[in-house]
Amino acid sequence: MAFDPKVFSQIVFQGIYESKRIFNRMNRAYDALVAGVWAKSVDVPLMPQLVVSKAAVAEGHADRKRGSDVSTVNVPFSTYIVPIACVLEDIMATNDQLLNALAAQVVAAFERGLDVDSLAAAVLALPGGNKDIMAGGTMQDVDIMKVLSWFNKKELPDTDRLVIVPTNLEEEFYACPMVKQAMSYNQNLLETGVIKIKNATFIVTALASQVDNKDALQAIWGQSIAAVVKNSGLDRFEAYVAGSGLKVVDYAGYGGAKRIYDNGVFALKHQ
Repeated sequence: MAFDPKVFSQIVFQGIYESKRIFNRMNRAYDALVAGVWAKSVDVPLMPQLVVSKAAVAEGHADRKRGSDVSTVNVPFSTYIVPIACVLEDIMATNDQLLNALAAQVVAAFERGLDVDSLAAAVLALPGGNKDIMAGGTMQDVDIMKVLSWFNKKELPDTDRLVIVPTNLEEEFYACPMVKQAMSYNQNLLETGVIKIKNATFIVTALASQVDNKDALQAIWGQSIAAVVKNSGLDRFEAYVAGSGLKVVDYAGYGGAKRIYDNGVFALKHQ
């Protein structure tokens, strides 16, 4: 069958939007704000903090929020390129199953890039008050509780609470009595590896960014990270390699991530 780049692009984008990866746990509400196919960034609206009052509030009072109190945060786009040889594309286009297999691999490559950028954005230039050091030389229950308490101290909603565990700390994490007990009494945890404690989902990943050159437990309220994918479709570039006569293909997608609420992230660094 003939290879149709437009159809292939649609398959890949469907996979990205249906993904269960980390970037899709962040704030994904802003794709529609991308101005057009040539946009290199997107301005994300930052809503003011509303307050409640027990008394009447004057029209000009600072507590009465208005349009001028809405600011924006610019999220620049990165280019994510998946390079393959054209011959692979030709082989995969011979039937639907192979084509879907290729699309799944392209989706996985984009997912990884978007996950890395989302996690990096979460802790980039993190304010000093949003990070601390673990109590001892190895992770303990008290460290896990300290990370979890950040969500409550900052009055963050119970939903979209994530705790990122770098793989370098995985053994220490699973050795904590709190985690061992949770896994012992919940068969689903043993089967899926997904741990949820006090409304927070714990994710062990090799893609976590370090904080001040240290591995760290990271509390992330997903809505505090704007993760945007430019939904105009994939770009497909092809070229012949001089001397070899072979044709290469690059698939390019565009997206970016940025922390928009500082209070939504806390990092507890390993000693």
